[in-house]
Amino acid sequence: MKFFKSTVLTFISNIFGFGISMITTILLSRLLGASGKGVIGVSNNIIAFSMLILGLGFEAANIFFVGKDKKNINNILGYNLIICGFSFIILLIIASIHLVHPINFIFKGIDNRIIILLLFIIPMSLMKSSLINLILGLQDIVRFNKINVLDKIITFILMLISLLVFNSPLYIIFSTLLSTLIIQLILIYIVIVKYNVKPSFNFVFYKKMIGYGAKSQISNTIQMINYRLDVFIINYFLELSQVAIYQNAVSLGEALWQVSGTISTIVFPMTSNSKNIEELKGFINRVSRVTLFFIVICSIFLSIISKPLIIFLFGKEFTDAYIALILLLPGISFFSVSKILANFLAGVGKTEKNIISSSISGITTIILDLILIPRIGINGAAIASSISYIVFTLTSIYFYSRYTKSSFKSICVITKEDMSFIYTEINKFINRKIRKKING
Repeated sequence: MKFFKSTVLTFISNIFGFGISMITTILLSRLLGASGKGVIGVSNNIIAFSMLILGLGFEAANIFFVGKDKKNINNILGYNLIICGFSFIILLIIASIHLVHPINFIFKGIDNRIIILLLFIIPMSLMKSSLINLILGLQDIVRFNKINVLDKIITFILMLISLLVFNSPLYIIFSTLLSTLIIQLILIYIVIVKYNVKPSFNFVFYKKMIGYGAKSQISNTIQMINYRLDVFIINYFLELSQVAIYQNAVSLGEALWQVSGTISTIVFPMTSNSKNIEELKGFINRVSRVTLFFIVICSIFLSIISKPLIIFLFGKEFTDAYIALILLLPGISFFSVSKILANFLAGVGKTEKNIISSSISGITTIILDLILIPRIGINGAAIASSISYIVFTLTSIYFYSRYTKSSFKSICVITKEDMSFIYTEINKFINRKIRKKING
């Protein structure tokens, strides 16, 4: 499938998912209030961190090794099953320790019943993610997007029912468990029946997966610190309500990543399958320039309407989120470039470069969070995140430019030729759709 069509399909899927996510955020904010929304935010943060750390980089390894040789897929599925079993054991140990000696930095304000639900959600989510990434590695973009859309719909419907009937964070987390189980069963059917994949166990091959996955995991774990560690630090120093206010600002800001996130999703398997990196380089440069230009324009507009938009969507209780959002936007805008370049570097096997970039920005995040959050609250978290995003992007550009011999200008500054290219591609896409409708 051509890049443009794949990107459009994935973008539509991502926009649909983002729309549902925003509706969910609005409903949770208005019906649960800042404190209840904070419980959901911290719980989701625990899921995200646990999946990343316990996954041992399997997501990136799945895509990379399926892209290199589709015959690897049976061994990859077996590896993923082992990882999920391993994660459950580790989580059981951590949960048991918390029940005896509370781990307040992570679980402060979280009901023990919710922690038990998370114990089951995380391994199941790992398996769901691994199966989805097998489909992406096979470059079955249509099915990949259909599953993602279905996942969002089922999750939203069950969440809405639990919210309207019980209006409790506990039951909302339980609805997450049910939706994860349903999608996982559908994925198992697709992978085993449709693709005829059966798990096999080759421990020699697993060494290669662990070697690649470990490098990716280190990079992604540190990057997750950039994304989400501030939630735990805010919860530790401030109140759960402040977590909710800050997360709503982040949710609106990260809406701008729908474009770069879509492109980076396609770039990884495309790069790992590519035989002509030099030709791909010119394309990546153009995509980066265009993406940055588009997101900067959207960022300026979002900053102008931020305060009335936040009050309209979430209510006056969340008004303070608009300052945090404005402080986040410079970093979020520039970071859109790094999402594309980092996936290119991962696709050509240069994951260690992403580790270095993540480490530098991760250290920046931790230091600034610990200094700024106790002093100026969620605005300090926003400043810290924005600076760390810029630091990560600058180091990513450095490593990418050294590998591809590209200049900063060729990566970040849009040209007249780019604008002409966009216009031509959009016209082609629209004309194809019109011809397809006319021809029946």
